[in-house]
This record gives sequence, structure tokens and C-alpha cells, in this order.
Amino acid sequence: MVKSLGDIFDVKSIKLDVIAKTKKQVFTELVDTIMISHPECNRDELLITILDQEDKVNTRFANDVAIPHTEYSGISSMAGAIGVSNQGIDYKTIDNKPVHIVFLLVISKQVKENHLYILNQLVKLAKSREIELIKNAKSAEEIHAILSRIH
Repeated sequence: MVKSLGDIFDVKSIKLDVIAKTKKQVFTELVDTIMISHPECNRDELLITILDQEDKVNTRFANDVAIPHTEYSGISSMAGAIGVSNQGIDYKTIDNKPVHIVFLLVISKQVKENHLYILNQLVKLAKSREIELIKNAKSAEEIHAILSRIH
């Protein structure tokens, strides 16, 4: 069972230097980081699953944060990746405001664990002052330490 957000988002899955300018590009970068810890995934299949889900519901939230999430049968446990972009990502929203932090969550169809709890924690985080700490972090380890304090 997941105890903190740090259990989902390990240091290897946190990218501070996202170069993506579009949703598809950022999803591609983040899927590649998930593949490091979860080589059992089919990269192209996972990417299509995420893009299909995003086509149904835009996942931009508050404070220039997006929380895309999807169920995927090719993964054995919940996994996540974080992308931080200084220049911003065109997320195709009504207000045309860019997204600067993306929390990608991939939920195993076999073991749904406590994904609603994790989504709730991410929403709370997006509204909190810690989001500015994440935005201004200098290392993946610094972000991981922030996430590890959130239960």
C-alpha cells in the first residue's frame, strides 16, 4: 500500500528540465521516464492510452498544474512521473494558460490500489504552497523529499 506521494514518484521519474512544448511531447517524455522503472510496459501502447484519456477530459488543474491519469493493463503497480517546465507547456485549455508542472499517474487495471486517495493528494498539493517549492526546486531529490512528506 502506498504511504506517501514519494512512494509513487521516485527520483528517477522526476524531470526538472522538460523540453516539451505540447501535451503529446510532455507525455512522451514522462512515459520514457516511467519505462526506466517499469520496462514491462509497452511504450507506444501506454502513450496512446494516456493520449486517449486526455482527449476525453483535459486534466489541467489549478496553479498551472496538470494531473493526467489513466488505467493501463500493462503495468503491475501504480506508477507516476513528474515533469517541470520553466517555459510552460501548451495544454490546449480555454484560457490558453500554460502548464508548468505535470503529474502523470498510471494506474494498474489489475491492482487499483488507492488511486483515488493519490489523486486527492495531488489535487491538494496543486492548491498548496508546496507547489511553488516544487516549481522552484533545483533537484529531483528535493521534489521527492517534498512528496515524501505528503500522506
